[in-house]
Amino acid sequence: MSIVRRIGVALAIAGSVIPLAAATAQRSSPGYTYRLTTTGRVTRPDGRTTDYIVMSGRALVTEKAGRLDVDGASRQGGGIAHKDSYILYDATSMTIVQPRDRQMVRLALENLERNLAGGGIPGTSIQISDVAVAFEKLGAGEPLLGMATTKYRITQDYKVTAKMPLRSRNSSEHIVQDVWMADEQKGLLNPFARLFRASPGSGYGELLTKTAEAESRMGRGIPLRTVTTNTSTSGRNDVTQSVTTMEVTDLHAENIDDDILAAPTDYQVVQVGELAEAPAAREGAQSGQPAKVARPAGADNSAAEAKGDLVKILHGMGRRP
Repeated sequence: MSIVRRIGVALAIAGSVIPLAAATAQRSSPGYTYRLTTTGRVTRPDGRTTDYIVMSGRALVTEKAGRLDVDGASRQGGGIAHKDSYILYDATSMTIVQPRDRQMVRLALENLERNLAGGGIPGTSIQISDVAVAFEKLGAGEPLLGMATTKYRITQDYKVTAKMPLRSRNSSEHIVQDVWMADEQKGLLNPFARLFRASPGSGYGELLTKTAEAESRMGRGIPLRTVTTNTSTSGRNDVTQSVTTMEVTDLHAENIDDDILAAPTDYQVVQVGELAEAPAAREGAQSGQPAKVARPAGADNSAAEAKGDLVKILHGMGRRP
């Protein structure tokens, strides 16, 4: 055999061995995959009803980390991430990654709700008062995904005072959250539920603290379904009701590739508000419309836009997945 042919054969063999070695070296951890869907229905004071998806996607979780690939989301409904983004979880942080813009937001779990609340309306002051939180264990719930569940109820009551440059708004919030909790299983987690717990404004810390205390009494299981009914009564006695349902479906045990649970190392790290602005600007450019920009306080429609943004924030407060 000629020298050239021997070299060619050696290279061919090497080429076939390298991918095999790389595949062998790939690390994975035992875990689960499931579909996570959060939907909402809002009924306005005039009786009009709107259904929407808050956020949906496919989750992959292990004992130490997780990832949610988002395939549906509504900013108006309270979804913090956008379609085609993904959310990573580890023992210390939650990271929202937006590949199309090569951006990400890293949030420490210790202050997750407080950091998420930083995306409010500039110039808006929101105060929460008269906070009351009650906890009930309702007994056995119906089986879900072949697992026995225990049903719990957390009830929140508080008042909201929101002040803006052009107007103010007062409301009373009554929130009832029913939770179907399965017993703890190694590697089966639903850490993404915390993304919906932000409540902007001073005084919200008391609400979060009391709610966290109530949630801790449910133990370390996994919530397979939650139904949250938020009844908001304005100072004019107008009642708006929002019902938010989160459900885990299509659950499977699976080995998870550890590499896909790691955050990119070359993406720009931004704040929550900066990440939220990127898709809106891009969608406007793609449709041929100018990107939405902030208007001076006295510009036409500014009051209506501010009112709409304020209502979205207030209707989202207290909503739990």
